[in-house]
Amino acid sequence: MHVACTGAEVAGFMALHLNMVEQLFIEPAQQCRGIGKQLPDVAKAELPAGFYLTTVQQSRAGRFYERESLQPGEISIHPRLGHQIIRYDWHL
Repeated sequence: MHVACTGAEVAGFMALHLNMVEQLFIEPAQQCRGIGKQLPDVAKAELPAGFYLTTVQQSRAGRFYERESLQPGEISIHPRLGHQIIRYDWHL
């Protein structure tokens, strides 16, 4: 688990498990301030062999991941919630 802070405030967090980014969240008031870029950079440094994550298809997050060099992949259905999700992969 990695936590991003601005001063004493938590601005976001990222949870890694094996080669997956399980959770990545930036406080909405902290978005578009560079914090979101720092967390994937940490994942790239810690998982140089590559990693993946999933997010809602056609989301603002997906556009962000593509700008950060993650490649869109398989589209599937979320196992519990039933909406479409897309897998993004990053490799050196």
